[in-house]
Amino acid sequence: MMLFKKVSGCRYGKNKKAQKAVSGLLSRQDYLVVQGNDLAKSFGGLKSFEQRVLDYCFSFVSENDIADKMYEVSVLEVIRHFGLSASGNSYQRAAKALKTLNEITALYLPKTLPSGERGILMTQLFDTLFFGEAGTVQFRFSPNAAPLVFDLKKNFYSFHLQQLLSAENRYQELKQFTSKIKYQDQSTVFQHFVQEIKSR
Repeated sequence: MMLFKKVSGCRYGKNKKAQKAVSGLLSRQDYLVVQGNDLAKSFGGLKSFEQRVLDYCFSFVSENDIADKMYEVSVLEVIRHFGLSASGNSYQRAAKALKTLNEITALYLPKTLPSGERGILMTQLFDTLFFGEAGTVQFRFSPNAAPLVFDLKKNFYSFHLQQLLSAENRYQELKQFTSKIKYQDQSTVFQHFVQEIKSR
């Protein structure tokens, strides 16, 4: 894909090899984030619990927050929020989810330099993720990501969370439905399930 057009009158618009290299930075696994709602689509590789922890982090953002705000919560609040027991396994699960969020929430943002040169800024969603031995969890979004997070929270994420909830409910319904007709083949089970959903 050709991501950038030639910038007239600017030497940066003439290097086709560089343009091709910039375009090649994005593989099928990566996602160019242009606006807030793209942020919700860019972390498709997260497991269910990791996605829920990310949603939980986004839920802390309020309308009047500043870009470098540090959010703080106790890990006990986190595990209670998800209905987990206050056991060592739950603490480890929360810590592992935060570690994963730190490692795989890379962002690729379009950026134009004052000179007019356009390119891709490679950054991270989080600037800070802290997991303390007393059970303190702190996190801060990176300066480049914060405006997108605020936009996401304002314009899209309530709908996204509703979609996630709906998907989870549909999954539970499918599990219950398949258990009722478990002796039939999978294609028949799926057809029955689709018909039941359509009839609602």
